[in-house]
Amino acid sequence: MTTLLMSELIICEVLTALEQHEPVDLRISARRCKARLPRHAESEDEIRRHVETVAMKYGAAIVIAPD
Repeated sequence: MTTLLMSELIICEVLTALEQHEPVDLRISARRCKARLPRHAESEDEIRRHVETVAMKYGAAIVIAPD
């Protein structure tokens, strides 16, 4: 169940950035998703990779900030 919810959170992060004409900050988006669903099994790094994949599929600009 948390996998579906995490997918929805990730898509919302990307669509919100697109709607606001802003790039998707991968690190911040992953942290925000993990904070909203802390019991999800994936690490923040794994979530970040999923955010990046979804952002690229939707054609969103991305920000890759160092940790």
